[in-house]
Amino acid sequence: KKAGKVDEATAKMPELWHGIIGPLLAKERFGVKDPEVLEAIACHTVGKPEMSMLAKIVYVADFGEYNRENGASMKIMRLIKHKNTSLDELVRSVTRQKIMFLLDNNRIIHKDGIELWNRSV
Repeated sequence: KKAGKVDEATAKMPELWHGIIGPLLAKERFGVKDPEVLEAIACHTVGKPEMSMLAKIVYVADFGEYNRENGASMKIMRLIKHKNTSLDELVRSVTRQKIMFLLDNNRIIHKDGIELWNRSV
């Protein structure tokens, strides 16, 4: 997913728009030029296949944010506490939780999230 690019699914999901706007603001307003940082901002909500280590960390951290009030986030936080849980396992678990939430709530599932899941199993 490229910063600033809107696909059809994203256009229908305003809750994802900050993933498009964020990298643009980081670049233009704050002078962030590191492509890895911009990628991490762009894909922190949906994820994408072949994310950098930084993007994976931001993706998991965003989902496990302490103030979220859902059991799935707390499950991720418990996994993080286990030192034998790999970053890829955390990404897979977060992706699963997000897809299950979207299915349970009859929501659109972004193709990048589906592809991320398919490549992780």
